[in-house]
Amino acid sequence: MAALAGVRFESMAFAAPAQDPAQETLVILFLRGGMDALNLLSPLAGADRSRYEAARSNLQVPVAEALPVGSLGGTAFGLHPAASGLHNLFNDNALALVPACGMHHDTRSHFEAMT
Repeated sequence: MAALAGVRFESMAFAAPAQDPAQETLVILFLRGGMDALNLLSPLAGADRSRYEAARSNLQVPVAEALPVGSLGGTAFGLHPAASGLHNLFNDNALALVPACGMHHDTRSHFEAMT
């Protein structure tokens, strides 16, 4: 996978179809500069929402348009309206959302964070 990191693909699948329909599959996407995580999964209320609105004053997802995914870690979150496919998977218990996870040290370098 590391050798393919710089290659762009329109679509790709590495796994053969599951023989057992109940078999669980883990899919991990690494979107190299391709997603604004705060707009994909944004807080809907409280202090986190206030900080989000201040940081995204011109491009925030309105609360009324967000697709609610319940409370994660005590904060209510919603998906961007364009992520309705992910919302459907979440509602079917086929998707887990893990916000605010990452490396054990702070870096402002995309290059360092990708290694």
